[in-house]
Amino acid sequence: MMSGRISTAFFEGASGERYRFEVYQMDTIFKQGLNGVYVIARRSKLKEGFDLEPLFIGEKEDLYFLQGYHPQQNCYLKHGANCKCIRIESSKELRKAFVEDLIDYYQPACNG
Repeated sequence: MMSGRISTAFFEGASGERYRFEVYQMDTIFKQGLNGVYVIARRSKLKEGFDLEPLFIGEKEDLYFLQGYHPQQNCYLKHGANCKCIRIESSKELRKAFVEDLIDYYQPACNG
């Protein structure tokens, strides 16, 4: 992965499970071959720390392709997306389960 890592964040699913993600700047390009779950989010500064609002949640067999056009790009940019969060996971079944759990909890603006 290229530089651009901002921090680590945890997102909770509807199941109560907490998922650890690494937070990166929007322009970060990931190396080819990384499988994982991603959250496109708006990161806002609070008095103490930051808040992350998930705008789109998905999964990819190759996170390298997050650098190009995304079908929901207009939506999440309109909502102020300024970072992408990734969780490496090679199992397609687990990726799909994580995405479903997170979408059920957050109901992101650009997933529906």
